[in-house]
Amino acid sequence: MSPSVLTGATVAVPADPSSAAFWWAGAALVPGSRVTTTDVCMNETRIGFLRTLERMGARIEVTNVRALGEEAVGDVTVSTSTLNGIRLEGDAIPHQIDELPLFALVASQAISPSSVRGASELRVKETDRIQTVVQELSVLGVDIRETEDGFDVYPSRLHGGHVSSHGDHRLAMMLQIADLLTTDRVMIEHVEAADVSYPRFRDDLQRLDREIE
Repeated sequence: MSPSVLTGATVAVPADPSSAAFWWAGAALVPGSRVTTTDVCMNETRIGFLRTLERMGARIEVTNVRALGEEAVGDVTVSTSTLNGIRLEGDAIPHQIDELPLFALVASQAISPSSVRGASELRVKETDRIQTVVQELSVLGVDIRETEDGFDVYPSRLHGGHVSSHGDHRLAMMLQIADLLTTDRVMIEHVEAADVSYPRFRDDLQRLDREIE
């Protein structure tokens, strides 16, 4: 068998919707916000959280949709919105399984209750994300109640507190978004866990003039 000859190639990589989701959430929740994320992968199996924000009534504009490599990409703009609570279950769960901790935070700022069911996979992620999300958001004043395969969230007023990411990058980023929603300080243990998937996340948030500790 003759050896293969490898040559260089230029590869176009769309922006990650799972990382963009934190900016979409912050923009929807922080008063006076408008954030655009560019070149985001618009594959329907990857943008479940964006579709959830749409269902909740978020102000979303998707522009400049085009092909990039093998995927469709677009520029997604989210503005401050009044959100309604919803129920997530069934086919909606696998398309946003990693964003469900973030959904819990967003749902706490909706004007009506929300629920998640059929998400028992969360219990075998980097942490038991059902348990840790309920535990840490409760510290910040969120009325959230654990179920076997999800949680129920009720409209809540956030306050500061001492929380932990439990070494889970998704929780570390979600709790930093929570810090934007209160004038009190949210002190986050193991905030550096976010570096696993988004090494500059804290730096990018601090560009908004909010110090994350």
